[in-house]
Amino acid sequence: MNKNAHHIPKPEWLSLARGTLLEMQHRRLSPFSYGTPGDDPLDEIIGAPPPIPPMLDLATEWSAQHDADGTAFSVKRPEQIGTTLQLLTRLRLAATFGTHEGLDALCHVAAITALHVGHRDWIVPVTEAIKDLMPEVAISTSADAKLGTDLIVLAPFSDDNLGIPKDALKFAKTIREALAQEIPILLVTAGHRALPDAILRLLPRPIRLAPVDADIVTAMLHLRFADGNADHHAQIRAALPEAAMLARLGLDALHAAFRGADGDAIIASLVDQAAALIPTDGPSLADLDDKSVAVVAARQIMSDLNLWAQGSLGWSECVHSLLLHGQPGMGKSYLARAMGRSGLVPMIQASFAQWQSCGHLGDMQAAMRNTFADAIAAAPCVLMIEEIDAAGSRDSGGNNGNYRRQVINCLLEQIDLAMAAEGVVLVGACNDVAALDAAIVRPGRFDRVVEVPLPGRAALSLIVDKHLGDDLPLADKAALVTTAIGATPAIVEAAIRSARSTARAANLPLNLSDITIRLTGGQSTDPALMWRIAIHETGHAILAVDRVLGQLIEVRVGYRDGRTTITPDLGSGLPSDFRDLLAYSLGGRAAELVIFGAVGSGSGGASPSCDLAHATRTAVELETAYGFGLDGLIWSPGDVGARITDPVLRDSVQRRLVAAEGLARRILEGHRVLLLEMAKDLLRHRILEGAALQKWIDRITGDADWDPDDPSGRRAAAEEAAMATTGTVIQLRDHRLNLPSQ
Repeated sequence: MNKNAHHIPKPEWLSLARGTLLEMQHRRLSPFSYGTPGDDPLDEIIGAPPPIPPMLDLATEWSAQHDADGTAFSVKRPEQIGTTLQLLTRLRLAATFGTHEGLDALCHVAAITALHVGHRDWIVPVTEAIKDLMPEVAISTSADAKLGTDLIVLAPFSDDNLGIPKDALKFAKTIREALAQEIPILLVTAGHRALPDAILRLLPRPIRLAPVDADIVTAMLHLRFADGNADHHAQIRAALPEAAMLARLGLDALHAAFRGADGDAIIASLVDQAAALIPTDGPSLADLDDKSVAVVAARQIMSDLNLWAQGSLGWSECVHSLLLHGQPGMGKSYLARAMGRSGLVPMIQASFAQWQSCGHLGDMQAAMRNTFADAIAAAPCVLMIEEIDAAGSRDSGGNNGNYRRQVINCLLEQIDLAMAAEGVVLVGACNDVAALDAAIVRPGRFDRVVEVPLPGRAALSLIVDKHLGDDLPLADKAALVTTAIGATPAIVEAAIRSARSTARAANLPLNLSDITIRLTGGQSTDPALMWRIAIHETGHAILAVDRVLGQLIEVRVGYRDGRTTITPDLGSGLPSDFRDLLAYSLGGRAAELVIFGAVGSGSGGASPSCDLAHATRTAVELETAYGFGLDGLIWSPGDVGARITDPVLRDSVQRRLVAAEGLARRILEGHRVLLLEMAKDLLRHRILEGAALQKWIDRITGDADWDPDDPSGRRAAAEEAAMATTGTVIQLRDHRLNLPSQ
């Protein structure tokens, strides 16, 4: 025996555990008998039953020390006392109530006890184990208890654990019937928040089933192995995962771990299972772009979660749900994983496609409830639901309208349960937030709805650094970031992977040109098109600032398109505010007319998000929905989203659009030199954001002076600048695009 070993004191609940384990063992090993031993007619055929082996005393085993070679928990007992689930359930129950006195309190006159077991997987095992914990007590599992019943133990009828409203109502009815019996009641649930408020008010604060901890793992090792050694208790504790992570392990993980051949294998498996709960791939929130609205929102939510975990903030004060939307490949799931990694909490991920793959409507709803139940049991955690726009809207109609309505109703019920359960951070991701039912996106279900924009220069630099490291020089990486402006994170990562694979196959070093070719699809730069796009987007930006339409976030130019991002604010919603919004929507066309004298096709197209589509929808709504049209106060859905068929409405909309474009042209003519200079700066850097953008905002509003050496801006407007890598020179003399012949 190692006299210097640090001995861990025995848990107080070991005595209670010994009794329930002995009862379980006795029942498991005692065969059915027709009479006294020797009188059973089957004895002659199958032989007399083996004697029940004496139950080991956990308290004695806990203190046992062996003069061995330093190993322990390696010799399995010849017969298991029970399955992993049976043993863990009884140990957790013993740890929950602690002593026989604590257990006896369940049977006090008129006692009502609610036992919260965490995950519904534990409801049935706990309900069954109660009988072994209290063998002398007459227990009924029905509200209609017989005379002489000492305790009524009730559990939900469905495996879905009150996730289905009709089951919650049925369980509430059973509770009411049990209350009328005036017999002590024990409710075993995985959370009873779905019960009617009238019932919840009658129930006490629930007792939580003790989590699997170091004491329970140590007791399990003593039960499984005959050479348990108290000298190793401290060593076991040092090797186990931290308590919070150990407590979050699900039943499957525990089953897998306790299949180990010895104590070391079991502990190693527990460590691996706990580590798998936390996302390890990708960055943490600290590594992401500080300027991204989505990243800032995610950091605020995880900060609230941390304060709640420390007890400094009530859960009702926390922002704990976030809906991320944006085009595919923007890294919405990537951001959710970063939230889990930063908070060191498990991330549970699901999608509508995953739920639907389980089968018909009932199977899908069951899968959905499983996901939410797992999240509630694992709290604190991040629950990520991808493709949430697949839920659609109950107003969409169609042949599958009833199916969609049932799916959405189930989703709403589960979100409400998750939001009521402390510690669950809900993150949804979708491409089209407008397709979602209004009840899904309302505050209380999703507190924040944030668009995930295309990455800016800082975010792209992080992505490039992460995937390239030192494989390219700094100058090449900086050039790649500029080239990648306008691309999604998924496109950038795919281009780097593809180029790296090609270089590896050819046994050549990775180079910038290979990545650039894949990033641009092999298309060469068209300087004339990029210059037109820069003018177009700058026109939008100037109109947004000049008309005070909200906060201008960024302006960017890609190889084939551009984007101006604002946070719109229509003020009081007066007709003049909508007139300015129309001018902004047509500001790109107006800028092209001012500089080139003609417009390209960039304002239109088949996309419902193009400039002309936005402007037309706004003009139609002014005529038909806001009371500003020829029909006065009459509201009509109009022809928004379809071809305008009413000739009177068509003429009114056309007049509004022409007037708005005229207003935009007049404003941009007044900013002509600034339009050219800002477009040049945009084309040079490909993106204007942050301080670089604020410089231009200040000039548009008149808060910043021009260059004192060139106050009129004419010299700057007349200079020649190389705008592209092809050698084509764009001359700004006379404010015209002048491409020399090739």
